[in-house]
Amino acid sequence: MLVLNLLSDEQKQKIKTRKTNLIIKKIILSLLALTMMSSVLLLVAQIFIQNNLNKIETIEYMSDNKLNKDIIHVNNLTKFLKKINNEHRYWSDVLIEISKITNNNIKLSSLQINQESNSIIIKGLANNRDDLLLLKKNMENSNLFKDVYLPIQNLVQKTNTEFSLQANFIN
Repeated sequence: MLVLNLLSDEQKQKIKTRKTNLIIKKIILSLLALTMMSSVLLLVAQIFIQNNLNKIETIEYMSDNKLNKDIIHVNNLTKFLKKINNEHRYWSDVLIEISKITNNNIKLSSLQINQESNSIIIKGLANNRDDLLLLKKNMENSNLFKDVYLPIQNLVQKTNTEFSLQANFIN
């Protein structure tokens, strides 16, 4: 077999360069296609991750929002309970104080306590006017009562005086 080479060295060099350029071009195009596919894949992954992150943030916000609502509810309950506790009056203390300031010459027949107006009406029978005035004075000096009111008509009789005494509680 006989090989004939009819191309000059310069033409051979051009063909070789062309082949090399063609191979390099194919490699570059392959790398470019691979880079574009990778970019698309990374973009899809970023969108997917961003959506999931948004969902997580939304769930976290809703969870935080619910937690904040629960905290506010507990705080409101605590304030309400403190208010009730501060406004609560131990009635046994009131009765003990009344028994301390009332002497044996006074018989109580009725105690009316109005929590809304924070007042008390005491009705009873005093042996004499001085005992009734002493009861009024003791209530005024007490640390539970203020604005003690004893109507003047209760002081008309000197003995066996029926009375109705009104007072407000000190907060």
